[in-house]
Amino acid sequence: MVAMTPLLIIGSFALIPSAIPNMIGKNNIISQWIIHYGDVITIPSTVGMSMMALYVSAVIAYHLAESKHLDVPGCISMAVMSFLILAVDFTKAGAVDVTYFGTKGLFVSMFGSILAVEIFGWCKKRNFTIKMPDSVPDFVSKSFEMIPISIITVAAFVILRVICVDFLHTLPPMIFTNILAPLVGSMDNPFAYTFVKFLQALLFFFGIHPAVLSPITSPISTQFLAENIANAKAGLALTHFFTPGPDSAFGNFTGTGVTFGLVFWFMFSKAAAQKKIGRIALIPALFGINEPILFGAPVVLNPLFFIPFVILGPITSSFGAWAMSLGG
Repeated sequence: MVAMTPLLIIGSFALIPSAIPNMIGKNNIISQWIIHYGDVITIPSTVGMSMMALYVSAVIAYHLAESKHLDVPGCISMAVMSFLILAVDFTKAGAVDVTYFGTKGLFVSMFGSILAVEIFGWCKKRNFTIKMPDSVPDFVSKSFEMIPISIITVAAFVILRVICVDFLHTLPPMIFTNILAPLVGSMDNPFAYTFVKFLQALLFFFGIHPAVLSPITSPISTQFLAENIANAKAGLALTHFFTPGPDSAFGNFTGTGVTFGLVFWFMFSKAAAQKKIGRIALIPALFGINEPILFGAPVVLNPLFFIPFVILGPITSSFGAWAMSLGG
């Protein structure tokens, strides 16, 4: 999801001008210009966040293909095509419906990309390819090698779509939405958010970076952010608090467990070693990096800090979520 950050940032910036006429009034040159070119100004948001699942399928295929030492362009093309087979729909007029190209299709995008690359690798291991003579140029040879793999991959996803539509009477993205709805919806619950903060602190206490949870939490927070931006664009209320911004500003303020208090007191400690650690940890803590204090104090595996860090830290981290949930 890190690769999607530029799309979110650019898309967010593209929505800012639309708020200017409401701030300075509509009867002036600047506001009239913004209103006239509004559709053009918001294009980065439309082709960015509204097509996020499409980009995610390519990014996942790229990294997975590299890790498995497979043909990267071939894996990307198969992953994108597989996602489109699962997610594309059509309007009554016959136009392509892009409903599931955005955040609603994120999970089916991840599933389709991973499965497509796995099928690609499986075919390569079993030599389901067309071998051309050595005299044939490499780019031509690779094209022919892709034919059997493409047929097998496309057939697998077409069959999967037929099963979903004809037997389960729904498109594949809706199946993922229904299965994951309790998990996704629960993340807007302050109780669930507090539990996530507790789990992150507990993992860090044992020396395991909480980033291991990001494959689960990042797609959800990214989806919520895109939905908030879409609501802002439509002039509606922002309904989600579990998004990267509030989570970073409140939930991870000065790092997991909100450890800035410990950094502060270490800076004024009478022990020279602790004072040095506090000074070293100060600047990183201001940017949400608290590894210097966690491993320097140490907090990790230190029973004296278990309750302040693992129990009280998550409670402090979740104050923002509770305040927003209660209308604060």
